[in-house]
Formats: sequence, structure tokens, C-alpha cells
Amino acid sequence: MKFLKKNLQVILVIIAAIFLGILVYSQRHKFEETWALLTDVNILVLLCIPLAQIGSYFFVGSFYHSFLKVLGARSVKRPRMIKLVFALTFTNQILPSGGASGIGYFMYALRNKATTSKVALTQLSRYIISYYSYALILLVAYIALLLGGDLDRNTSTLLLSLAGGAASFTIGISLIIRFNNGISTGIVWVKERLVKLFPKRSSKRKQKQSKKFTALKTSIKEFQQGYTYVTNNYSKIKYPALYMLGSTICEQLIVYLSFVAIGVDVNIGIIMLAFAVANAAGVVSVIPGDIGVHEFAMITVLSYAGVDSEAAIAGTLIYRVFNKSIFLPIGFYFYSRLLKPVSNATKSA
Repeated sequence: MKFLKKNLQVILVIIAAIFLGILVYSQRHKFEETWALLTDVNILVLLCIPLAQIGSYFFVGSFYHSFLKVLGARSVKRPRMIKLVFALTFTNQILPSGGASGIGYFMYALRNKATTSKVALTQLSRYIISYYSYALILLVAYIALLLGGDLDRNTSTLLLSLAGGAASFTIGISLIIRFNNGISTGIVWVKERLVKLFPKRSSKRKQKQSKKFTALKTSIKEFQQGYTYVTNNYSKIKYPALYMLGSTICEQLIVYLSFVAIGVDVNIGIIMLAFAVANAAGVVSVIPGDIGVHEFAMITVLSYAGVDSEAAIAGTLIYRVFNKSIFLPIGFYFYSRLLKPVSNATKSA
């Protein structure tokens, strides 16, 4: 049982790889045509894909820099944050625990630059603002599908479901944060009950536990204060919001250019919708990098929308395998420079 718990992420990655292998094997008869598409790629368009990826990393790093600056962490420099985005992407794609503990790596990288509560609020805000930016993307997808005559009842239902899910998530998170005072009170109440349940604990241990609870309560309070400040001063985060919108546009451009590169003429609204579904599937996935999950969702939606399976596979492989593999060595370099010691710190904790 301990082995299973300790290696759960590795086991999940292996299971995902097996399912991906089964998917590839079952579709092997289609890979001759897929390979033909991949060998007849427009090189100029293909070279634009990594440039769009760099643009996305730049915007995410700029978001981190500007948002932390709003929270008062002015010692954080933009170049460092952009490098950190490369490093965090590497951990999410490669390390078994990367996807589950990305916030931990982020906190470690900024341990001398910002408090944990500010880093946590920044990371959470990144995803919340990103979901809002996807709402705009889904609106563009709806218009593109409508103009292209590709909007049917099922597609409309899927679009509304995605928009509703994103809205429910952001509203739910906002309500949880607003009740942080109650959470803090609950923590204090639990602490007092534990003290009464274990009266024979040494005074030294009691003091140590008391310090931990006090530090946690302080972090929660600071987190809520930061959240309140941001929600009461929306004008302060206009630039962070624009940066996240820029990153979302770049991500959409990467996927669209992947299909343009192989000469597939497909409504951009279909690509936007499929990419949104694949990302939504990734939200509930516990597998680092959403390996297998993202690809399966993307190919399924594209095929359902009428895109040839060979083209759907080829386009997905370009931005998921070709594009990501280019940045893995760069991500590893910055991971080694900024994050690698966290593994030792984690083991000793």
C-alpha cells in the first residue's frame, strides 16, 4: 500500500502510456496517411509554431511579474519569471510529481522574493483569469462556427457546457476565498481541540505546533487580504489580465498553425472548441502533462466535427510532440538553475 501511494503518479503515467499505445495500435492503419501529412509540412509555418510558444511563455512570465508587483513583491524581475515559466513547464511535462505540486515548485523558486500566500494567490489568479480569457475564445469560436455553417445543436451544447463549467469554477473558487475567515476560525478551533485531546504532549512540541498554526493562520489572512485588495481594485490587474489573454491567444495560434502546417483546411472555431475540450479534460486529469488524455480528447472532438482522423492525429502530434520536445531541453536547463534543489528539500522535509 505504501509503495502504491508513493509511486501513484508514476503508475498513472504508465497506465496513460499503455492506453495511448493501445490507441495508436488500434489506429495503426491510418498512420500511413498521417505520416504522409507529416512529411509534407510547410516549413515556414512549422517554424512559426515555436515562436508562438515563446510568446505564450513571455506573456505568462509577464503576468507573474506584474501580478506580484501589484501585491507588493517588487523585487521579482520579469526575466527571472520568464525563465521560471520554462522550468515549471518542464516539471509539469516530465516529473511524476510536477503536475500535482507545481505550486510547491513555484513557491520554492520565489522563497526569498515573495511570501507563500502571495505566490499562491498569483498562481490561483493565473488560472481564474485564464478561464475568463477562454470565455472570450469560446465566443470567437461560436462566431466562427456560426459564420462557417458548422454550428449544430450538439456543438452549441458543448460550447455552453464549457462556458458554464468555467463560470461555475471561478464562482466557486471566489466563494471559498471569501469564506477564508471561517476557515481560519476552524483551524484555530481544531488546534484547541487537539491540545485538549493530547494534554500530555511536551511543552516544546506544543510550542512548535502553535507556531505552525499561527504561521498558517497568518498566511491565510494575508491571502484573503491580497484577494480583497485585488477584487476592490480591478484596474490594478488590467495588465496582468491582458498578459493572460495574450498567452491564451498564443496557445490557440500554436494549435491552429499546427493544422495549417499540414495543409488542413478546417474552421478555426472547431480547433478552438477541440482545444478547449482537451484543456477541460486536463483539468480533471492527475497525469503530468495530461499525456494521453489531452491527445485523446483533441482527436475525438476533431473527428466528431468532421476532420479526417489522419489530419486530426497529425496536427495534434505537431503541437503536442514536436513543439513541446523543442522546449524540454530549455526547460530542463532552467529547472536545474532555479528549481532542482527543491527535490532534496522535499525529501528532507
